[in-house]
Amino acid sequence: MGELPISVIILTKNSEATIRQCIESVYHSNPQEIIVVDGYSTDGTLDIVKQYTDNIYFDEGKGLCYARQLGAEAATGEYVAYVDSDIVLPPDTLETMLAELKTNGYGAITARELIRGATGYLGWAKTRYKNVISPDCVGETGVIPMRATIFPRELILKYKFDLSMPNSDGSSIGYRLSRAGYKFGMSSVFAHHYHPLGRKGRPHYWEGVAAAEFLLKHKGSLAIVTRYTLGTLGNPVYRLLKSVAKGDLRLIPYFI
Repeated sequence: MGELPISVIILTKNSEATIRQCIESVYHSNPQEIIVVDGYSTDGTLDIVKQYTDNIYFDEGKGLCYARQLGAEAATGEYVAYVDSDIVLPPDTLETMLAELKTNGYGAITARELIRGATGYLGWAKTRYKNVISPDCVGETGVIPMRATIFPRELILKYKFDLSMPNSDGSSIGYRLSRAGYKFGMSSVFAHHYHPLGRKGRPHYWEGVAAAEFLLKHKGSLAIVTRYTLGTLGNPVYRLLKSVAKGDLRLIPYFI
């Protein structure tokens, strides 16, 4: 197959531990272009990135939604794929996802996730996106995560990420697209999430911030809060308590 009509957008910040595996897997997926939006890394991230692409932009400290929108605005492909800097794509992942998106008419499609840590394979990642814990949840899903996800670029340009919720990226664009009538899909393929600490080490703080942002923006609608905050990012109060229990008090201002 020739070059895929996909612009792959990778968000980075001090990602030198994982970025080479990530960008190498993207490069061999044969996309139209690779775009990196960096959060002013101070390690060797950009030295590695420059070996694969000159399309490097900076997020100006404005958050995930700004970075993702900036990447889409800079892209030239018919489709954009957001791939996190600690994700590795097996061969043919993007090609399969794009075919499934087109066949089913989805507004976006995401790969399932397998977590790998420093000691190796850690298993199927618990997903809240269909309220199941199973690698078999393929097909339509109510909301869309962002670790390895393809959108038609025109939808990102039209509906845009909500910059007033800088960290609530998946809920932001998912909410806007679902209101416009678009459906989302869970792909048959897996992406490998290389997390050095495994599931138990994954931070609750940023998920809590995203949940709090969305809750405060849409607090007048119980249905919206339930679907996009409690059901997607986890109960924000639970995230708050977990963060506090770990000695991390940064989330408290979002709830007072």
